Amino acid sequence: MSFSYGDKKILDGINLTLRDHDKIIVTGASGIGKSTLINCIANNLKYNGEITFAGHQINPADFIKISQRIWLFQGTVRENLSLLQNIPDDLMLHEAKKMGLIHEFGNDFLDKLISDDANNLSGGQAQRLALVRGLIRSKKIYLLDEICSSLDPKNSDAIHKIIYQLPAIVIEIAHNYNPQLAQENKVQVYKLIDAKLQKQNYIEQ
Repeated sequence: MSFSYGDKKILDGINLTLRDHDKIIVTGASGIGKSTLINCIANNLKYNGEITFAGHQINPADFIKISQRIWLFQGTVRENLSLLQNIPDDLMLHEAKKMGLIHEFGNDFLDKLISDDANNLSGGQAQRLALVRGLIRSKKIYLLDEICSSLDPKNSDAIHKIIYQLPAIVIEIAHNYNPQLAQENKVQVYKLIDAKLQKQNYIEQ
């Protein structure tokens, strides 16, 4: 798979095969094309090549994409998580508890009102809400773009311990990551250099 912007090649001959439940981190310098890679996988950009899953062209039913740009609207937490779909409260509360949100907001968490610009939430709380929104949908592939950019290392590690145990393929874009945690969970690390993916040792960042 390749992608160019004008005359500049951003991704060049990316060829990667992942098995069920594989987890990978893609790292690299800012502006190198990491988010472009995720957007190509999510079919948000037109690329040269083919991305398949389970024998078919990858499509939105296969994955969920969670980015550092969080979309929340004025309404209850329940409405923001369910997106007005029929999702049981118990499931939302279960995932929210794992993210530490019940501890912070209490058992009436789902009825909490989110303001129009979500300024009654911290950046970390908003990011964890976005993660809960993704987890309750139990997709086969999770595309994560700098999902812990608003979190401190302790909360980031706690969330990654959950992510690394998901029964799904996870492709995460991360400028920084915990190499020890990645190694413990057998997460493969790749660095985007000169438009190509290069597999890294855990000690390399």
